[in-house]
Formats: sequence, structure tokens, C-alpha cells
Amino acid sequence: MYNQHKVFRVFELLRLLRTVPYFTPNELAEKMEVSSRSAYRYLSLVEQLGYPLQKDERGAYFIHTDYVEIPLSMKELELISNWASKEVDHNPVAKSLLKRIQSIPAVPPK
Repeated sequence: MYNQHKVFRVFELLRLLRTVPYFTPNELAEKMEVSSRSAYRYLSLVEQLGYPLQKDERGAYFIHTDYVEIPLSMKELELISNWASKEVDHNPVAKSLLKRIQSIPAVPPK
């Protein structure tokens, strides 16, 4: 049951990070009913999972609303990685894409 609470809190945090107004870590802790220290741990976990966290001038965290998750298979990632490897020298988008793909632990760098 304990792990279910953690999973629920991660999903709750992801929802809150996409909500306006944005929340500081202390505000997130209050909304999630955890300590401030735990809120920071959850923020770190969300970042480790690959979500691009941003901070505003108040120190409130958020995820841009234009961030989209696209589930891809390993074969699809490999195909995109192969293409990006060939284009990296003259295509800045390919360079950025390759860098992001290489940051995924399950995909070996090309």
C-alpha cells in the first residue's frame, strides 16, 4: 500500500505541475500532504523521469503545456536515432533529438 501512495503522489505532482497558477515546493508539499523535503524529492524524481521542469521568478515549478509525451517502441527509437546520427552535422533538430534519445537509459548511444 505504501508504494501505491508514492505512485499516486507522482501522478498528482505531474497534474499540479501542469496547472496554473504554478506552485512553489512548499505549496506543492501542502497540496500533496507531504513534507517540503518530500516535495523536493518528488520533484527530483519527476526530473529524473525526463520531464522538463521549469521554475518561474517566484521559484514555482511547472511543466510547459506544450510538452507532449509520445510513446515510442524501441524499434522506433532506434530508427529515429539512426536517422538523427546521419543528420546531426547539419540539422540542429536532429542533434537535439539524438541527445534526448541518448539520455534514455535503455537506448545505447550511437
